[in-house]
Amino acid sequence: MVQRRRRWTTEQKLALVEEAMRPGSSVAGVADRHGMSRSVLFEWRRQAREGTMPGLVRMESEVPPTLVPVRVV
Repeated sequence: MVQRRRRWTTEQKLALVEEAMRPGSSVAGVADRHGMSRSVLFEWRRQAREGTMPGLVRMESEVPPTLVPVRVV
């Protein structure tokens, strides 16, 4: 039987990436549970981390980081 290529929405991809990043979870386990290729999920995880996933927009901070004064007693 020939399997057709599935299409995943950006929301579905992010949900799977989030599931794979939970403590005690693994990319292999999540991919196997959802009947998908492990390498695809590894790629989505990398894309999400780097902000290069199609349909995903990296939010830039509007306020630049600043130093906070600290006093050691």
